[in-house]
Amino acid sequence: MTLLIVDDEELTRQGILGSVDFAGLGIDQILSARDGAEGIRIACEQPVDLLLSDIRMPKMDGLTMVGALQKTNSDLVTIFMSGYTDREYVKTALRLGAVNYIDKPIDIEELRNALRKAVSQVQANRLQQDSHKRSLEQISETLAFQLTVPYAQDADRVDRLWADYCSYCREDKEDNFLYVNSIVVQLEDVSSVIPQLPSIHQRLAQMLAPHGLYVISSEKHLYYVVYHIYSGQRSQPRQIELAANFLREAYLPFSRSYVAVGEMERGISRAYLSFQSAVLLLQRAFSCPPGSILNQTDWSEIPEGSLSDLQNLGRLLTDALADGRKEDANQYRAELSDLSRKSRALLPSQIKSLYIDLFRELDHIREKQGIVPSPLTPTESVMDQVNACFCLDDLNRGLKDRIRAYFEDLSSQKAENQTIYLIRSYIGQHYSQSSLSVKDIADYANLSVSYLCTFFKGETGQTLNAYLTDFRMERAKQLLSDPRNRVSEISGMVGYNDGNYFSKSFRKSTGLSPTEFREKLWK
Repeated sequence: MTLLIVDDEELTRQGILGSVDFAGLGIDQILSARDGAEGIRIACEQPVDLLLSDIRMPKMDGLTMVGALQKTNSDLVTIFMSGYTDREYVKTALRLGAVNYIDKPIDIEELRNALRKAVSQVQANRLQQDSHKRSLEQISETLAFQLTVPYAQDADRVDRLWADYCSYCREDKEDNFLYVNSIVVQLEDVSSVIPQLPSIHQRLAQMLAPHGLYVISSEKHLYYVVYHIYSGQRSQPRQIELAANFLREAYLPFSRSYVAVGEMERGISRAYLSFQSAVLLLQRAFSCPPGSILNQTDWSEIPEGSLSDLQNLGRLLTDALADGRKEDANQYRAELSDLSRKSRALLPSQIKSLYIDLFRELDHIREKQGIVPSPLTPTESVMDQVNACFCLDDLNRGLKDRIRAYFEDLSSQKAENQTIYLIRSYIGQHYSQSSLSVKDIADYANLSVSYLCTFFKGETGQTLNAYLTDFRMERAKQLLSDPRNRVSEISGMVGYNDGNYFSKSFRKSTGLSPTEFREKLWK
């Protein structure tokens, strides 16, 4: 808490400083000035909570100074002191909100009591400000969210929220919401951004204010933040463009994102239409690089590629993969990547569906080629992997990695006995079942248990039980690398009913307990 002492007598200022335990009162910073003019200058340079001021001073008196300061700091708490007993001064001081009036010469105990009362008033003002701020933020966010649904669905509620919002921030209800542009930010990871949202909103509001623009914002559907920028006069496209660029840069350190600028609409009843036009742009954003700003004027509606064109390329790609033609496969993949990026007329769901089919077909080709899946293969389904992609670049990168891995495995794989392939495949599909036994595997391979064990050891150099244990341990390592998986649950996920036995087996395999292994990964 900061106190400013203003008095033209230096002895008075020094006497006050040496006589009061300000720290004990909660005052941790003290400033001083010789007259009202200097007091105004200091208070403009640094926020002041408390003011202890003489009334009669050269250049500018205390009453004039306080009247000027209260125009920018209405919560300033003032104590006046004076050697004059003029009742008119007292009346003016009280009208200016002074919490006390002390006669000179100053009684130190009276001053301490006045300061205690003033400190309590500052604290009460701060509580009131915090409560007002929270109420305003809550109404603002609720109103912003309500403007993302058609006005006609609950017009009375929108009007009530707007009236409440205006009463809190002292805006003119009729004049300020004549035009609106909605900007919608789509985020890949909203959790990392949530703590930053108030700061981003505040900085955007400060940037817009000199142009007569205001903003309210709200989160929506976990992955979106909506900004309604409104004004009493038609905003210039340049100002909205600057706002969109600001939001792109503000979110850049925290999450990949897209920024879509809705069309300008007139009046609060049509704000939803601006929001909706931005959402429609985001439906086409998937093929754009993250960080792109989408707006109506720059968006080309001319389709450069159709779904059938992409499907034809997909068939050529899978044929090349099945035939082992690496150069052709890479060429078709590059063409598919380029064409899918240009096919802005297609919805993300259409493109993702195509890639899901390609990923599945590649897995089918691997199976036909006898390429056994590694225990490190992601546990998610192909659909989950594709749907987790934030943008088209992620999809194309995933397809490229899969094709590279396929040809690497194809070139390095030794001709393997088909029966061994079937055994490995069966284990890969059933390892999570705690009841899986050598007899189950033997029955599947149509072999006796004794012959199966001898045969597998002779072909691979490893016993069947050792291979099953190694497979489960490799899968456990992969699951431990994902913080979403609890250690206590992983044993069951890899086929162990007994958590203690799993821990012993894991330590025997890796030299570490599951918990120690995870901690080592996260260091």
